[in-house]
Amino acid sequence: MNEIDTTMRNLSHDVRDSCPGGQKLLPAEEELLSQFEQEIGHRLPPDYRYFLSRYSGVRLFNAMIHPAVQDEKLESVEGIHLISFFGFYTLSPQGGKCSSDLSWNYRVYKDFLPAGVIPIAEFCGDYLFCISCAPETYGRIFVKVPEEFDDDDPADFLFPQAPSLLDFLRSLHTLTDEETHAWYKARGGT
Repeated sequence: MNEIDTTMRNLSHDVRDSCPGGQKLLPAEEELLSQFEQEIGHRLPPDYRYFLSRYSGVRLFNAMIHPAVQDEKLESVEGIHLISFFGFYTLSPQGGKCSSDLSWNYRVYKDFLPAGVIPIAEFCGDYLFCISCAPETYGRIFVKVPEEFDDDDPADFLFPQAPSLLDFLRSLHTLTDEETHAWYKARGGT
């Protein structure tokens, strides 16, 4: 068993095997991974390739996230989130893409990320987790927060989170229902 499998056993998760538009999750087999690598012009880090082959389209529930760096732009990152990892999906019967499709998300966000950095998961609506395929930061995980204005430099909204996917997954903790309730209550919620 791979260390990623061991780590995933400790996180509450399921797989999004279809999208509302009827798109179906495709197995992340070698041919599909190679096609995606050709599209992005980089080789995926080995731990992410393995993760995709086993957990493409996975959603993590009640995942506690702690930003690795302190910045006011990361204030809403601290907390409990549903993290939806992207996978490979078929087109809908009408030809539409699933918003959880990895290739689609790469095309949507590539102009807002440094070269070689690709989005791998979303949380909190417009927030992303990304992985670097660029040589100087290969394998590192970043948090991408939304820009505030049209002329903002997207690089100012990308923050290091973990040295590798495995380290990132290990940093997450799935809260029980009781822990989740206590966390929200401590912050004035119900």
